[in-house]
Amino acid sequence: MNAPILILDDESFLEYCAQIGAQPRLDGAVILNTTKDANDPNFRKRRTLPYLTGNGATTVLNAVTLPVTAYTQTPPVLREEYGTLDFHELVHFIPLSVWKEMERQTDGARQEVYLRILAQEGTTPAELEKLEAEIYRILDESTDTVNIKGENRGTGEPEPAGTSAVRFGIENRLQEQRDNDRMFAGMKAVLSVFCILLATIGIGNVFSNTLGFVRQRRREFARYLSVGLTPEGMKKIFCIEALVIAGRPVLVALPVTAAGVILFIKAGYLEPMLFLREAPFMPILFFILAIFGFVALAYWLGARRVFGSSLADALRDDTVL
Repeated sequence: MNAPILILDDESFLEYCAQIGAQPRLDGAVILNTTKDANDPNFRKRRTLPYLTGNGATTVLNAVTLPVTAYTQTPPVLREEYGTLDFHELVHFIPLSVWKEMERQTDGARQEVYLRILAQEGTTPAELEKLEAEIYRILDESTDTVNIKGENRGTGEPEPAGTSAVRFGIENRLQEQRDNDRMFAGMKAVLSVFCILLATIGIGNVFSNTLGFVRQRRREFARYLSVGLTPEGMKKIFCIEALVIAGRPVLVALPVTAAGVILFIKAGYLEPMLFLREAPFMPILFFILAIFGFVALAYWLGARRVFGSSLADALRDDTVL
């Protein structure tokens, strides 16, 4: 069973004890008494259950027995996730003074130290690389009797014989976020190019079908004009047909798309409001307007050909085209 230890300074630990309603003490540990339900299909936010009965008075960490200040299901407000790999891990929160006492009793022996360095918002990648280099330099200078294992620094060098190794690595979350944003931007660019290609093909089909449809009906339009239909009435017919041709696929696609989105939101256990905040409503609206615009343009060009042709010639022409 994993038992991660998170060390808070004494003031923060006392404040945390007050938040969870525990006795404010600096001689023990607070245990996060939760486990995740492995049978919960919601992989994004699994149900949490109490893991222990909460009757244990002491806990043993690194061969040091500590009193348990409280069992809680409320962790402190930190940007850390617990129970991601091991659902049953028992996270211990202890004050800094207790950790110093544990170091004294165990001669300073410890397997892992976690240092959290907060960078300001807007820190440039060059500044982050400079900070990483400075951390590596400090670690190198502070390990005179041990060896920093090179493979953790990307060199791939084996550990020298006869020396102990201190393994360390830097988790640069700001850079990871930027890399993640770049990957999403690249994915969106690829999908955008693919959508533009499909849209270009669709626009070509719209002009081909619409212009051909209007041209094939020249004799029909000529008959309308011969029985007294005014050009204004003909324009209204063109507008109605253009609205039907452009609006029919939109009206058919919107309910199907909405049903698919709802289905995938439920299957992915995604919060609807989170999706609504990120949904591409403006590109969808632009795409719908583009459909109506290109159909209207194609019908306008077709109408110009109809009104510019001779009525008598159209009535005498028996060809289809």
